[in-house]
Amino acid sequence: MIKSGDKFFPFYLTLFLQGNKMRSIVYVDGKSSPAIFDSNKDDVRIVDEKEIDSLPDAVFEEIELIDVLEFSEDNLILQKVLRKMRHGGKIRIVGNDALQVLSAAYNGVCTLEQASDLILDGRKRLISAHKVRDMLGSVGLKVTMVGIVGNRYSLEAQRQ
Repeated sequence: MIKSGDKFFPFYLTLFLQGNKMRSIVYVDGKSSPAIFDSNKDDVRIVDEKEIDSLPDAVFEEIELIDVLEFSEDNLILQKVLRKMRHGGKIRIVGNDALQVLSAAYNGVCTLEQASDLILDGRKRLISAHKVRDMLGSVGLKVTMVGIVGNRYSLEAQRQ
């Protein structure tokens, strides 16, 4: 933990979609993410997306974004979150790859209605694994893993 005044700052931050609202979980005990999000636990604090700016910069060792880039109202959410990551920190980003969904619809693997649900459904923008990889690389992060399973992508990168 990092102490600043009377406050202790956590090491882990997860942003995820809950219903149609973006939520973030801050793990106050400095342990890795629990498998189940439980806001009643003492070591978890849930903050709204709009409170990301209030979190301290450059203290998080690990950040995880789940469906955040697609659904966030804030076009700069990735840049804001990356400011929270310390040197040597890691980020994991998971979401729907729009290109994979469109390809599946084109090849008849899913119907247009299914593709529409996967692409639209409250999303503010379409994202692909390649776009996320390029965005992370453009800000100097070393992309260590890119994976696509079905229509879901998962990327990991590290701040040097």
